[in-house]
Order: sequence, then structure tokens, then C-alpha cells
Amino acid sequence: MRRSDAAEWIPAHQIKEIEGMKKRNTLTIRKIDPKFVIRDTRWTYAIKGADASGKRRKRARLVFRGDQQKKGIDYFVTFSGTPNAATVRFMMALCVLMDFRLVFKDVSQAFLNGKPKIVMHCKIPEGWHDKSFKNGGTDWKGARMTHCMELTGNMHGTREAPSVWGDLAAHTLTGPLAMRRAQVDGCLFFDKKEPPEVAKLNCMTSKVRMSKT
Repeated sequence: MRRSDAAEWIPAHQIKEIEGMKKRNTLTIRKIDPKFVIRDTRWTYAIKGADASGKRRKRARLVFRGDQQKKGIDYFVTFSGTPNAATVRFMMALCVLMDFRLVFKDVSQAFLNGKPKIVMHCKIPEGWHDKSFKNGGTDWKGARMTHCMELTGNMHGTREAPSVWGDLAAHTLTGPLAMRRAQVDGCLFFDKKEPPEVAKLNCMTSKVRMSKT
């Protein structure tokens, strides 16, 4: 980065995004094989809303160049369930009538969860550090000559990222959390362990919890 405030983006760029991907084993270094179709990656940057101290938050995200993917070759399904607008309105109205409590929960780096359905490869991302690289693990440019990255986890930017995350979220809600999926809307889940007035709405990267308590 050549911006005057480049140093302020390091926590968002290096620490949160890259370390989050390493923690989830999103990318694995592989020696380049002539059979590999190697796609590009790109860093995107955004300034988000202010935190508790009033300082604007900086967010960096490493994305896979999904626009380079070919349908039927390295992706098939892109659909992920979206709550029906009528369901959202019904839940909001029910909260007002029944004096329920709404809790909104955001899943940090949601699309980094889950496993891709197809093996894909990309170039070593800019700024990626690894102990196997030269110059103390910082020579990612030199490593690109002989190595690439294999997607061993879900990643922002891939065509199937929403589908993979949506399936994982639904499986988690109906599996480990033992919730019941509504027939009228596939994004609405009821908690079987709690009173019937408790419900959750799966909204892609967020969860909305409605309860009496």
C-alpha cells in the first residue's frame, strides 16, 4: 500500500484477516503442478462504522477471483437461502405484540468457515508470510515461482462461498444445536430445547434470535 496511513491498516490486513485464515486452515501451500488451474486473489479494503471509542474501523479482506472461475468446471452451486421478507416482517411484528427480545449476532469472517466442494488453487497472496519462504518467511513473491495455494477451506470471493456457508450454518443449527427447520421458510429455525417462543432466523452472515427472556 502507498497510502499515507498504510501502517494503520496492518492490524486489519496482516493480523485479523491472514491470521484468521491460517487459524481456519483456509489456504495450504502446494508445489505448482502443471495440471493446476491457478486463479488470482485480491485485497479489498473498506472503512467501517465507528467503534466504542468513536474511531472508524478499517477492514481488509482477501478475496478469491471468482470472476475467473468457469461454471461446470470449478463451481456448480451458488445459491444460498435468504429469508423471505414476509418472515422478517412477521418476526418483527410478533416481537412487538408478544414483548419478545431481539438479539442480532454477526459471525466474524463467516465465509471462511466450511470446506469447498471442489479443489481449487490460487497464487500466494500478497503479504502472506510463511516460515518456508526466504528472507525470514516474507518473500512471498519469490515463492510464487514454484508454489501456489490450495483452498482447503471456504474463502471470500469464490462462487460457491455463499452456498458453502449457508449449508454449514443450516447443518450447525439442525445438528449440534438441535433446532427444527420451519417448513414455510428454510431460513427460520425453532429451538426444540427451549420454550416454543424461541426462534432463530438465519440471515447469511448474521443470526437473529427472538425470545421471551
